[in-house]
Amino acid sequence: MSPALLQRLAGSAFAWLTLLAPPLALASWLVAGRSALVPVLIGAALSPFVFARIMNALRGNRTRSRRRWMTAFGLGEKTALDFPNESPGIFKPANELWGSERVTVAYGQGLSSTPLQMAAAINVIANDGVYVAPRLVSATVGPDGSTTEMPPSETRRVVSSEAATQTAAIMQEVVCNPNGTARRAAVDGLPIAGKTGTAFKAAANGTYFDDDGQRIYYASFAGFFPADDPQVTVLVAIDEPPAGTRDRFGGTASAPLFADMTPMLIHELGIQPGENSVGCEG
Repeated sequence: MSPALLQRLAGSAFAWLTLLAPPLALASWLVAGRSALVPVLIGAALSPFVFARIMNALRGNRTRSRRRWMTAFGLGEKTALDFPNESPGIFKPANELWGSERVTVAYGQGLSSTPLQMAAAINVIANDGVYVAPRLVSATVGPDGSTTEMPPSETRRVVSSEAATQTAAIMQEVVCNPNGTARRAAVDGLPIAGKTGTAFKAAANGTYFDDDGQRIYYASFAGFFPADDPQVTVLVAIDEPPAGTRDRFGGTASAPLFADMTPMLIHELGIQPGENSVGCEG
């Protein structure tokens, strides 16, 4: 079974979804500068406490609607690939969320996804607010050499084009802002948008610590490029990066690999950034 189809991701990789959570249209609210709590680079370095406060402000009787909101991004259910033993991830029904669980999902605790689910969710922002069901086969070639295109993937609009554009701008700040957590994902001359994730990994002993008492981590970075005309989404996930070092975080373990792979992908896929495309140096 491919690791991409197994439940792995959790933690701050999910925090960007909070920016889009109804009914406050938070991405628009923050980009407009109406919050004295955080700057526009909210996606870069907000603490779990702040995300919990945001979710708590949205509580009321809206737990079910927020869960429906997040499942619209493909979380909590299997993808359209229909592969055997694919994990749907972990995302409890709304009526099973109690106490702090109702707010901790804001920063990725109490749920998990597969890497493929997360990449598809990030694609919603790259695809101008439209979810595109993942697929692995674009066409088949018959014995006679004829090519048969596969049917296009199912799609659905999840957020408005404006909200997707605003969120992509915030995700670029994650990479380019001096306080961003993904500075090491930057590539010269190329606009990149993305989000880091650092999560505790559950151990077989029922805790988040190994037998030596060290925390176990799962680090990730998901990004797309060129951010002003997205062509490729890449998710880099590191299972059990070295605990006790600065290399255990998504921004230090995964983001540098993203930066290393991106020039190769641009070359192999023949991607030409637009004339006005600039990276962080712009």
